[in-house]
Amino acid sequence: MKYSKEQLVDQLVAIGLEEGDTVLVRAALGRVGKVDGGAATILAALREVVGSKGTLVTLGFTPLTVRWKLKGSPIFNVKSKSNTGSLAKYFLLDEECKRSKHPVNSFLAIGPKAGKILAGHDASSLSYAPMNKLRADDAKMLVFGCVANSPGFTTVHSVQENLGLTKKSWFNGIAGSLYEENGEVYKYIKKDFGGCSAGFSKFYSKYIESEALKVGEIGSAYAIQIRVKTSYDIEYKLISSDRKYFLCDNPSCLACRVSWKNNLLGIPVYIMDRILRVLCIRGKT
Repeated sequence: MKYSKEQLVDQLVAIGLEEGDTVLVRAALGRVGKVDGGAATILAALREVVGSKGTLVTLGFTPLTVRWKLKGSPIFNVKSKSNTGSLAKYFLLDEECKRSKHPVNSFLAIGPKAGKILAGHDASSLSYAPMNKLRADDAKMLVFGCVANSPGFTTVHSVQENLGLTKKSWFNGIAGSLYEENGEVYKYIKKDFGGCSAGFSKFYSKYIESEALKVGEIGSAYAIQIRVKTSYDIEYKLISSDRKYFLCDNPSCLACRVSWKNNLLGIPVYIMDRILRVLCIRGKT
């Protein structure tokens, strides 16, 4: 089956998007299936639904480089290729797309509120600062095609940030990026990390209990939609009560077991898991 723009528009409306909405979109476009006109049609459908008064936002993140290898590494500017997938690629191809100046965690936006949402998000900002503006604007979030392999909403990182947790990582200060501004090249060293997102699926039952989570399909891709404020409030309550709530359960996860200063007990768990894995490999040879 090949999906038309009209079919995608109907699905977007069915999952709760409306004219004038501000929407943060995360997606794996390849999971949508065959689309008449390809990925560009998916973005066109999103733009048609929110209309000329609506604003679309996505993540335009770029890679980190360990600080001792920064010399000669790629230099970030507003035209830099993003590593967050083809949705970011098609945003950047749109002549109306604006991009924040954060050297690693830039956001992309198309629409009348783009400038306001992205303003001030640069090398001096926290990584997820635009999320606070989206929450204040009563924006929505839409995730499709990547719900299983990249679970959760970006608001979890915003909660971590606002609670000061992203500054409590052992990884802070070890990597960064070069960036260009006014014709000069500067060094950016990242001092806030959100870590692994695999544990974000723990929040889903709470989203469902709130009766605010909308579920559907975009093409053949499973999709979820919720308001930024709703998800943030749910996550803030849980994480403020348990600062380790968002950690995944994988003992081999370096980010969850080792990187957080408030999870020292995770370090021996990780070390023991590594030892057992080495012993198992040796036992099979």
